[in-house]
Amino acid sequence: MKDPSTIKFGYLTVPENHAFPEGRKLQIAFTVLQARSSRSLPDPVLYISGGPGIGALQDIPKWEDHFLRKERDIILVDFRGIGYSEPEMCSDLNEILWSLFAGNYVSPEIEKETKVFWFQDCFTGLRSRGIDLEQYRSAAVVRDLEILREYLGYNQWNLLSVSYGTRMAQTYLRDAPEHLRSIILDSTFPLGYYMDHPLQGYLRSLTSFFELCENDPVCKARFGGIQPRFYEVMDSIKARSIALYPPAFPNEMFLVNAQDAHLMFFQFLKNRDNYPALPYLIEAIADRNAEIFDNMITLAKGQNDRVSLAAGVLINKNDNYYPPVNPATRKDPLKDALTYFDGEYEVLRSMDELVTYDSLERQPVSGKVPTLILAGDLDPATPPEYGQEVHEGLPNSYYLLFPGLSHGVSRAGGCIPDLITDFLRAPEKMPEMRCPEEWPASTIPFTGDLYENSRIGTLLRQLVVEKRIVLFSPLVLLLLGWIVAIVKLFRKRKLIFTAEKRYQLISFLTHTLGMALVVSTVWLIHQTIQISQLLVLFGLTGVAHYFYYATYLFLAAILASSYYWVRGIRDHTGLISWLISGLSVLTLIPFACLLFVFNLFPN
Repeated sequence: MKDPSTIKFGYLTVPENHAFPEGRKLQIAFTVLQARSSRSLPDPVLYISGGPGIGALQDIPKWEDHFLRKERDIILVDFRGIGYSEPEMCSDLNEILWSLFAGNYVSPEIEKETKVFWFQDCFTGLRSRGIDLEQYRSAAVVRDLEILREYLGYNQWNLLSVSYGTRMAQTYLRDAPEHLRSIILDSTFPLGYYMDHPLQGYLRSLTSFFELCENDPVCKARFGGIQPRFYEVMDSIKARSIALYPPAFPNEMFLVNAQDAHLMFFQFLKNRDNYPALPYLIEAIADRNAEIFDNMITLAKGQNDRVSLAAGVLINKNDNYYPPVNPATRKDPLKDALTYFDGEYEVLRSMDELVTYDSLERQPVSGKVPTLILAGDLDPATPPEYGQEVHEGLPNSYYLLFPGLSHGVSRAGGCIPDLITDFLRAPEKMPEMRCPEEWPASTIPFTGDLYENSRIGTLLRQLVVEKRIVLFSPLVLLLLGWIVAIVKLFRKRKLIFTAEKRYQLISFLTHTLGMALVVSTVWLIHQTIQISQLLVLFGLTGVAHYFYYATYLFLAAILASSYYWVRGIRDHTGLISWLISGLSVLTLIPFACLLFVFNLFPN
């Protein structure tokens, strides 16, 4: 953390069942990120995370420099049963279901039965611990948040909600509207309205993605006919899965099948920034590039571990979410694409005897609290019409549809931070409607000349995720050798071109070239991430095609340094001096090995 003194952590004690405050108690974890301004506004922003089941406190670094923190405190809470809050709910369930995900697909029926079994086993264990499963619902979370608001001394606060968090925000509007100054619903999950099966949103977003690529000259030139190519590739992986041994599953095989590939695509379509990488993902499936999927599975595993699956399912069920029916026909090419969700829906249907039906949770909400509703027209998870439906029931709401954006509009840049800031300053005022017009879909930066190298993703995985410090050793040695080469070259101003001096000069140039390779690779990674974080798993921006010819120069320079070092023995005052001088050559070798290991050559 950059400034821990401005971030306060705490636990709040709340009753598990608010109807019986003397009963079982829970500890709810929260964080207050104090406003940067010395004259902060009295109404903070309370973030309502989505999922359901995703904790908020794990993302504190993302909020440290958030634009909303300039004027207001930001409150993050891990809701009951999630993250750092009590109770712990079947933390082993994530690993168990990942083992199901890792295996080869058998049939929708077996997948559903397996999920139902493991969730029922989890719920049986929770009940044996005395946990009241009916108390894990949005209404109970709102009661917890009201206790927190009073504890922190705020009269009112503003809600910023995303995805399923918008469902909780609507519950807050229903149950305690007097303490809400304003609400932001981003990627709305409607309360009281029928919802489509994810397959429908997936098909719509897929179609939009194909159209965007075909209408973009760069994407069309490199990946023309992308729609039939997509279905052809998905048919190929349906016939034969990709076998992996990813680091996230030591000594275990992970089989990437068609259902896995479709689920990846569904998740990636939720973020517009991923779109430039998706054509390369299609080709990676076609090429059966195991290394790319090794890296993806490792990253996905890390994201999955952040979610409390048991708490999420309980909240869904207690909120009376009605599972939609899969609309696919028998001949539909996407018929079994998202059976992952069908398995979850079967779990919800199996829970009818565990919880009590509450008709209130099926009623649309109305209220007068100023509400800003944000929607992206590419969103596969919460389509724009969901936000439109909620908007029609809220008289003081403003609905903004952003072309070319997907799930989580509030996280995009451009004019959106100013739009949200202005709304919070004057929520009763109509927001500027020109902001959505600044997000044309045509601005998606497709690229057709990527320097394709899946080893770049492996390098980042090992450095960032696995934190292999040993990879820094060649860089440290290179830096030390560079410093020594500078000192030895310039310690005497008089330049006499003996073999030793030639060696010192070439050693300096070689180390400088090596440092240039390091700095430029970091710069290329940064430039690629600016286009798309996902894209870096496939390679680097096109200029890397030409840059890595410098690798050959570097290797040739190592040979030249070695040659002149051997010849320089005659000009040294002694054997020890000559051997010490040769250490700088040795500092080059580990970095050269790194270039080979991660294939940093032109392709």
